[in-house]
Amino acid sequence: MYNLLIIDDEPLILESLYQMVLKQKKDQLYLFKATNGLQALELFEKHHIDIMMTDICMPGMDGIRLREIV
Repeated sequence: MYNLLIIDDEPLILESLYQMVLKQKKDQLYLFKATNGLQALELFEKHHIDIMMTDICMPGMDGIRLREIV
């Protein structure tokens, strides 16, 4: 099992991606979701995340900066 973190500041997109992956890969992945880069970093501190799917344009910390930090 792998841990997948989905990050997006648009609630509809975040929930749609989460549900789509959950429906297709629920037996292969543990799913986490975050609405911004800072929340994502908190999840990285608490959990071993194997895969990160992130929006690039987000307020505060964009996906590119988040990738650099991680």
